[in-house]
Amino acid sequence: LVPYINEKIGKSGRIVGLDIAEKMIQRAREKFSEKDFPNVNFVVGDIMDYNFSDSFDFIICYSSFPHFPEKLQSIVKMASLLKPKGKLIICHSESREKINNLHRSLDKPVCSDILPTGQEVADYMRSAGLEVEIVIDDDDKYVVIGIRAAL
Repeated sequence: LVPYINEKIGKSGRIVGLDIAEKMIQRAREKFSEKDFPNVNFVVGDIMDYNFSDSFDFIICYSSFPHFPEKLQSIVKMASLLKPKGKLIICHSESREKINNLHRSLDKPVCSDILPTGQEVADYMRSAGLEVEIVIDDDDKYVVIGIRAAL
């Protein structure tokens, strides 16, 4: 998503890529060098422990949410980092069923990393004070978008 988002936000925008897996961050840094993407910062960390100094217009969890151990608490944390009218987007380019079946077929620790239904995630977002804009949980994709209220 980095090149697409970078094109949309321009040189004045900023992207923070956060992942708990050091190897994923290393790979991202190799793919998207600081020379070519000076406004992108990749950080190794857990969303629950990471303290950002500012807030965000968008937080996107792309193909990662099943791996969050504390799903409701993670959504609450991410919602707190959004600017007014900011959006939290949890998405996968495959169906929940396909993702969950894949994870169940793998060894520990991934075998228990399950993606909840779109309605469950929507409920988590509402609990975190977000207004749910979109829920798509079908045979092709998974998208749940919540918006923080304007002040």
